[in-house]
Amino acid sequence: MFQVQNIDEAQANPPSPVQYIVGDGNSGILPYESRCVLFAPIKEGKSTLLQYIGQSVAGGLQLFGRAEYPTEKHTVMYVQAEMSQSTLHERIIQSALSGVTEVKLRFQHGTAFGLYLDTKEAQNLLESEIQRTKPSLLLLDPLYKLSAGDIITSEGFDPISKYLDYLINSYHLSVIFSIQARKSIVVKSGKIDMGSQEMLGTVNIGAWVDSVIAVKNAGETKRHLFFTLRHGRESHFSLVVDFDPTLKTYSLLERRRV
Repeated sequence: MFQVQNIDEAQANPPSPVQYIVGDGNSGILPYESRCVLFAPIKEGKSTLLQYIGQSVAGGLQLFGRAEYPTEKHTVMYVQAEMSQSTLHERIIQSALSGVTEVKLRFQHGTAFGLYLDTKEAQNLLESEIQRTKPSLLLLDPLYKLSAGDIITSEGFDPISKYLDYLINSYHLSVIFSIQARKSIVVKSGKIDMGSQEMLGTVNIGAWVDSVIAVKNAGETKRHLFFTLRHGRESHFSLVVDFDPTLKTYSLLERRRV
């Protein structure tokens, strides 16, 4: 319900603090009912990182194994639009997190070739699955494969953004989707440049989301994750993480100011 109030009324009934699916009030990365884009160059581990985040949330496990990035147990729906069902299943069960009981129960996943979210048929199908599984977190990987149009244009992206806004508002879930990036990540004036030279797709994507995660190769199994968070006070920081190819998990090596 929409209702305005004056300053005295707001002070007498202050709003609840922002609640997070990943992190807390001091280190929140992903709030409830929010939008996040994860982008990286091709073959830099977007899907692997997205799967790891989803399984961590499903199991209520600390992200990157650190107490400052807690999660709570939530049902997660992972929609993969590039891999076959057999390939997806094989990759998921290779993760050490797949052995956690809550992850087995709460990490819902499936392959969706031709599920174009700018068409009514696909929208109805996805909404039906959301009603059935009741996820708190929806992962879309990658977004361009879930569009019949061209998300590089505003005309192509707008129908999908409006549909995702509808899902967020109706079912109180958060959305993370992946986008391909070019080979470089530019940092200007202490902030991540979200221009079209960085992320493949309309600049409206960068303006629409609440959180941005940009991934850069930091050598061998290391990845440098650049965060721009726009919920509450805007913040910019980066994490250097290391990927364990056996366990398919990530550990935090270093946090840096951007």
